[in-house]
Amino acid sequence: MIQKEAIEQYLQANNVPRTAPDEEIKEVLLRAKWHASDVEMALTVLRGNPSTQEMHADTLHRVFHSDERLQPETISALLGIEVDLSEVSERKKQRGTVAASSILTVFAVAVALSLTFVGIAMWVLQMGPFYRG
Repeated sequence: MIQKEAIEQYLQANNVPRTAPDEEIKEVLLRAKWHASDVEMALTVLRGNPSTQEMHADTLHRVFHSDERLQPETISALLGIEVDLSEVSERKKQRGTVAASSILTVFAVAVALSLTFVGIAMWVLQMGPFYRG
């Protein structure tokens, strides 16, 4: 959960008073690469008394139980490093697709091998066209 004291200290370090307008606080936090939803949460924490369990549970659920990917801005804000995920996501997209020619090739090889093994089995067991009755 976002701590009120931490927000106040950050604003104080940037020479922004706690009673500054919301737009000015948003500007400072967004300049620090905070995610938009985190900025709204920080304003709520700063302006009100968010001691309700709902807000605490919602924040914990969003952080610990979410299946959403973290945004690069969130990672940058948490770790203090720049993250570029565009190249990684492009490689994942390319890796996840299988060409139709590959599927047809695998199917053709499977059919050819099965026919070969059935033919060999018929020849060894002298069945079908290989019957010498």
